Amino acid sequence: MSAKVPPKKPPIVPPLTTSATKIGKVEMARKARAKSLTGAMFDEEEPEEEMNKSYDEPVQLTDPELKEEITRVLTTENPNQIKNLIVFNYKEMAFQQISITDHTVHHIEIPSKVITPKPNESRRTSTNEPEEVGKPAPIKPAPNKFNYNDRAAQTYNLPVRKQEMQTLPPPRQVIIGNVSQGEIYDAYTAYAEQMAKVKGQRKEESSDSLADDLSKISLTIKIMERMVNQNIFDEIMQDFKYWEDKADEFRLPDGMLLPLWKFSHDDARGLTVTAVKWSLRYHDLFAATYGSVDYLKQQYGIICIHTLKNPAYPEFMASVDSGLLCVDINPQQPYLIAVGYYDGNVAVFDVKSGNKSPKFQCDPKEGKHQNPVWKVRVRWQENNLDGNLNFVSISSDGRVTNWVLFKSELRFADIVHLRTQTAPLEGPGGAQLDIKGAGTAIAFHRVNKSLFIVGTEEGQMFRCSKIYSNRFLQTYVAHSMAIHEISWNAYHPDIFLTCSADWTVKLWDYKINRPLFVFDLNSSVADVAWAPYAATVFAACTSDGKVFVFDLHVNKYKAVCEQIVVQKKGTALSSISFNQLHPIIVAGDSKGFTTCLKLSPNLRRAFKDNKTTDPEKFKELEMGKLLKILAIVRLSE
Repeated sequence: MSAKVPPKKPPIVPPLTTSATKIGKVEMARKARAKSLTGAMFDEEEPEEEMNKSYDEPVQLTDPELKEEITRVLTTENPNQIKNLIVFNYKEMAFQQISITDHTVHHIEIPSKVITPKPNESRRTSTNEPEEVGKPAPIKPAPNKFNYNDRAAQTYNLPVRKQEMQTLPPPRQVIIGNVSQGEIYDAYTAYAEQMAKVKGQRKEESSDSLADDLSKISLTIKIMERMVNQNIFDEIMQDFKYWEDKADEFRLPDGMLLPLWKFSHDDARGLTVTAVKWSLRYHDLFAATYGSVDYLKQQYGIICIHTLKNPAYPEFMASVDSGLLCVDINPQQPYLIAVGYYDGNVAVFDVKSGNKSPKFQCDPKEGKHQNPVWKVRVRWQENNLDGNLNFVSISSDGRVTNWVLFKSELRFADIVHLRTQTAPLEGPGGAQLDIKGAGTAIAFHRVNKSLFIVGTEEGQMFRCSKIYSNRFLQTYVAHSMAIHEISWNAYHPDIFLTCSADWTVKLWDYKINRPLFVFDLNSSVADVAWAPYAATVFAACTSDGKVFVFDLHVNKYKAVCEQIVVQKKGTALSSISFNQLHPIIVAGDSKGFTTCLKLSPNLRRAFKDNKTTDPEKFKELEMGKLLKILAIVRLSE
């Protein structure tokens, strides 16, 4: 019996996936299935064999069909996108073609459950979300309309009362008057004047507010100006602080003066710097007065407060009608500055208030120096028994006057009337007339405040006292010409210097009526001053423009420095002053300039060689040096 061999079946081809690149009749089969699903082919007669086939069975393909390669191109273009879209542009009033480049097709879109923190976005998203399902609200039973009770209440009515008040009737007054055109005009005029006063007050208030605003920024502007000037004069500022002349090592014991700044004011050009004075509290400030000592060339006078922080312009400037000849700064209240006028007046300026006019001034009818004043010296004194400030002035009219500052005036009292030692002149009727001495300089003792020395134009000196005002304690025949300055030593209370127009500077002991040292400078000596840092150093200026610096401890006969400060011919030096803290001096000339000079190391060796920090011990050492020199002089005599 032979076995039946089943017929050989064709190979089964699995269905194509989306990643297959070979397709054959599969596409035709799928199209046929699609037609069968839509019912498009139900009306056509199909063979029974085709109807019996299952659509899930795989399509049988031949080998050539399977080996056939079909190329398939995939693009991102949306075939359903409108290609030629024509719209009407109302702005251009014409139809235009719009090109659409977006071919994105969204297959699925799921709303987000994340809410944006922005309030508007969260409000939109919250409206789209469905409301959460909570517990159902409880069902309230409907009220029974037939369940009704009628209730009534009776209130208590307050009785009505009538309230009355008794008051005085308003006062009445009968006014009778006539109105005319003149009265109406006067009323309008008075009203206009009243309104003008109100407007003036408003303007004053506005000007005061503007002044307040300017005063607030004045300090800032002043600081800015000082910074600018410090940058401009930076080299000079560095020399002032750090310069040390190395050449002093090779020219011992001589020294030199380094010019630093020149202080001036445009209105003071051509006037003489009659006096300079450093402030004892603010070591960068000094006062300078400007005027003329020539009787035929009298003009106006100026006082300026200069500072080393701003050499370009003074901190304070005031102009007066007469020339100023002297100045002194109050040591306790440095904003009070006393000055003497060429016409005999004395005044006190208050720099703190900023007022350009004097705060105190003597009365021209009473107390004023009467004669023409060639030289006036003012010196602040200690407060009197009543606690009032006072100062002393001397004039060529022969009066030494004490001035006391009260609330709004200056009151005077003459201390001494100067008289020369020459024989009196015969006057009319055989009367004897004393010749008054013309005072030019005054200096008070540093320990005994009632004792002072007075210098005159005749060259004589008088030792006077406030206690004995009728006579002189001692008379010195000091110079042959006018005495310009008297200066007490800062360390020894009995030693003082004098300078005169007779070309000499003399050193005195007030108990001896003859000089201890005489220095001839070959020119009229305008001013002399002791150095504050040494008992043996002093400086003098002459009319030929030279500054002399002497150190008695180094050389008793010759100056250790002789230097011309002014270069122009005919320019004379008129005043000189030492700074109390820094190694500098200021010298004023006859052209209105004040020159600041720095001392070289050889001129301040006493201060440089000092190795002690105790001021009392340093003072004893300096006084010992001076006493040794004076002892040698006394022994030689």
